[in-house]
Amino acid sequence: MTTVIKEAFLENANDILYLFEKLNIKDVAINDEFFSNNMNVLLLATYSNQLAGFLYAYVLTDIRANKDMMFLYSIDVLEDFRRKGIATQLIEKLKAIARDRECCEVFVLTNKSNLAATAVYEKTGGKQLHSDDVMYLYELL
Repeated sequence: MTTVIKEAFLENANDILYLFEKLNIKDVAINDEFFSNNMNVLLLATYSNQLAGFLYAYVLTDIRANKDMMFLYSIDVLEDFRRKGIATQLIEKLKAIARDRECCEVFVLTNKSNLAATAVYEKTGGKQLHSDDVMYLYELL
């Protein structure tokens, strides 16, 4: 069984919609502008030629450094393909892209209760910097 990770582009829109539908993510429309911005990254994973998962991230510029950083915004693998190393491979590919773009770091936010996510982040070298980190969201629309 072979896993292939590739960067996705606008021509992969149907694949992206398929994955979101399988993950029960509702009301999704493809944002063409996402693909026209080279600061955005979308990776698709296939396992034995079947769509299995995705990851998307954004390059951000840090005011404190002379380098960019990569924000891993979302990663998901379809349930039938979990525990096959696909999330690990998606993250490793993102790390390679971030290095190629000379980003100084990759960071991601998750919940402590998301044990699968915390396990894969730790497995791929991620470190929790502070045990009391909390994220707040301001919904504007």
